[in-house]
Amino acid sequence: MDRNNIIIANYAGVNTGDNAIFICIFKEIKEVLGTDIFLMADNDLSLKSKYPIEDSVRIFDFYKISNWKKINKFLKKSRLVIYGGGDIVNKNFTSISFLNLAKLLGLPLVVWGVGVVPINSFLLRYYVQRVLNQAEIILVRDQISKNLLNNMGVVKPQVKVINDLAILLNPNLKDNQLINYLKDIPTSTLKIGLNIRNFDELYSSHSKWSEEDLLRGTAKICDYFVDKFDAHIICLPMVIRERSVDYHPNLTTDDQLMEKLIPLMENPDKIITLKGDYTPEDLLGLINKLDLIVAMRLHALILGANAGVPLLAFNYAPKVGSFMSSIELSDCVLNMENITNREKITDTLDVLDDIITRIDRGNYKIGLKRYECDNKAFKNLVRNSLKNRPKVGWRIHFFIPIMVVVSAMNYLYQTIILIKQVKNRLK
Repeated sequence: MDRNNIIIANYAGVNTGDNAIFICIFKEIKEVLGTDIFLMADNDLSLKSKYPIEDSVRIFDFYKISNWKKINKFLKKSRLVIYGGGDIVNKNFTSISFLNLAKLLGLPLVVWGVGVVPINSFLLRYYVQRVLNQAEIILVRDQISKNLLNNMGVVKPQVKVINDLAILLNPNLKDNQLINYLKDIPTSTLKIGLNIRNFDELYSSHSKWSEEDLLRGTAKICDYFVDKFDAHIICLPMVIRERSVDYHPNLTTDDQLMEKLIPLMENPDKIITLKGDYTPEDLLGLINKLDLIVAMRLHALILGANAGVPLLAFNYAPKVGSFMSSIELSDCVLNMENITNREKITDTLDVLDDIITRIDRGNYKIGLKRYECDNKAFKNLVRNSLKNRPKVGWRIHFFIPIMVVVSAMNYLYQTIILIKQVKNRLK
């Protein structure tokens, strides 16, 4: 019997924030509409072990010959593709090429709650424009992303702005093992959640920093909080070594970076790092118990806003400043240069006094604008797709020749990336 499947394609699996987005999409599809799900994600096996997913494949490996049979099954049995996650409209060719494959074979496409980063390559910009202009719905999470798509010529359908889906996540406040990290900290003590991340070339046009400078500046900020307020720092890794080692063995993860921070502090006994793996709901449950979030990664800030916790952001990427502006907290944003520059860090510490005075959560207001999510249009599209049961039909017979071309393009793309990496090492 033919099933009503939906393909969810995103970057989930390694980053807790992207997992939060996946969970919100999953619940909307699985629990509300009752369809089966094929998942294409970064660390697909991790999510498949935790959620009732029909089948899965790693999105960055979909074009490999060993996955052709599975991808063919996904496309035959599915009625819709949902593309959602973080900044997944970017310089990476592979995931967009899958969307092109799906459209060539006649599947409806929904782009839901994504971020967009600048794409300099003319050819890739054209490719993104051509593919996304065939989508049925495009919902982005900030005005900057909308402007970038419009500037690329993505105008069909109309691009709309919604909240990042992680704002809809519900916290786990029962049997949450993460809350045990706070048990030895006096309730009257200021508890500060901290997140920092490694440098990502994807955002190099906005800011650049060295790991050493980031750690030194962050340590001074932490020491300030400890010295002046006797605060305890709880490090909140979003990208965790346990999840990423099989897929990104050379990546410096958040927990590894934060472990390097501890020896640089004057009071290392006042800082702890969360260990092991945990769910976004667990992390949100812990954040609900904190007094301040100091973070680089966007979803650490979004989960803080979800919980109504005061925020201090390190503006390493445009999306951070855009989000903080959208919740009326632009004055709680620190530029990366003011953190990583030895001469400017003192000036940065001077402005923290004003921010700390706003930590009284009874008076602290986050101006979170609830965008109209256009859920009705989204659900109508999904229901119509399932009701009308559109089939790939005759087009599926062209799967093999189309897949040969798509795979060849991806192998060429990977070769070009490898050559560039070798050249950079030789410089």
